[in-house]
Amino acid sequence: MVGIYCTCSRYDSAILGILYAIVEPDIKRMLAFSSIENIGIILIGLGASMVFLSSGYITLSAIAAIAALYHLLNHSVFKSLLFMGAGSIIYSTHTKNIENLGV
Repeated sequence: MVGIYCTCSRYDSAILGILYAIVEPDIKRMLAFSSIENIGIILIGLGASMVFLSSGYITLSAIAAIAALYHLLNHSVFKSLLFMGAGSIIYSTHTKNIENLGV
């Protein structure tokens, strides 16, 4: 039951996070909202792992847990690089507004 709740309740986090990221003009806040979306995806994978484990599908549970943890590692490494790149852009252009870049 906890796995179903974890899986279903994280869809709204993933969808709302990416919708907020799409309309955000501040580059760092946009990356933060994208992180909310990615954490939702990671928790969907963990919830799927719990559902598979409670249903007796041990192999599928292990695959879902490994995929969620791999996504967590991948997200943490590359999102930190994106934040450093955003800081470099802000330092060079003196603006955080994405809409003012490239003009």
